[in-house]
Amino acid sequence: MDSIQSKGQLVHFDTWKIGNLKGVEIQAQKFSSENDSIVFITLRKDCGGEYYYSWEDAFIFQKELPSLYEAINTIKSNLDRETDHNEKYVYSTKDNVMVYAENPGKGWNLKLSVDAHKSNSYINLTTAELDKLVELLQQANRKLDEIK
Repeated sequence: MDSIQSKGQLVHFDTWKIGNLKGVEIQAQKFSSENDSIVFITLRKDCGGEYYYSWEDAFIFQKELPSLYEAINTIKSNLDRETDHNEKYVYSTKDNVMVYAENPGKGWNLKLSVDAHKSNSYINLTTAELDKLVELLQQANRKLDEIK
């Protein structure tokens, strides 16, 4: 039915900047139309113009946050562990935001990706920066609760 609709629809966008982590902007957003509204967190990274635009945006919905936090806690609880083989933890949201930890037998590497399909959307993280990511997501989540 939407494809044969005889009129367009006005959408109102509100964006609140929450903070920045190594070039990844964390935002709270609300999209509203005459019939509906939705709130979500956006991660935006300048990927250097791989395509006709340089920014990559990815969404994290509120219902994804508990499992994302749980995944990050699992990753953090294993970072002190040594391994003699290649071991990985990967968590991906519905929109391909990825938190990634790998130990090739020589210590853990942490990464965040705004789009798992683009190699230039990754940033390397320290444990402290992973904590900062959680803090920024929690701030964004509080904003989403406020603007619903």
